Amino acid sequence: FPSHDTIRFCDSAIHVCLCLAIFCLPFTKAGLEIFIWSALVLWIFKRVAICRTEGRRGLLPGTALDQALLVFFLVNVAAVLFSVDFLFSFKALLSKPVKFLAVFLMVVDTVNSDKRFKNLLWVILGSAVLIGADAIIQYVGGVDLYEGLFLTGCQLLFPIPMILRAG
Repeated sequence: FPSHDTIRFCDSAIHVCLCLAIFCLPFTKAGLEIFIWSALVLWIFKRVAICRTEGRRGLLPGTALDQALLVFFLVNVAAVLFSVDFLFSFKALLSKPVKFLAVFLMVVDTVNSDKRFKNLLWVILGSAVLIGADAIIQYVGGVDLYEGLFLTGCQLLFPIPMILRAG
């Protein structure tokens, strides 16, 4: 059986993964995915460990939005059932709404104190400051810190394919 120390370790690791995911959000999709999936795996392990050690029923934490989340999920399931392409819609259901619901429940379960909430706010602020500093350096010096590019004139950070560009 997992111990309470294991559960506390998972809880702390989930919080760190969430902070890293939030920090990576404006910079890299790969980093975001790595930290979110790591946090989700740890969270599932933690919830199973809590059920086994404390004998609690139910894997999911209760929230004030449980009924609204259930309706949201059921509407998505109904959309899949009546979809023209069932397999494609089913894959989309598992990859987006289910993941978003799991991340929401994980955040509700993990960010359970003012200190943790403030930590997340500091991470958001730090990420925003870095983005702002990069914008200033791009404007003044013509160098993109994240891409290591020298910019000339007005260029797009995320290039648009040629077919979508205006004549």
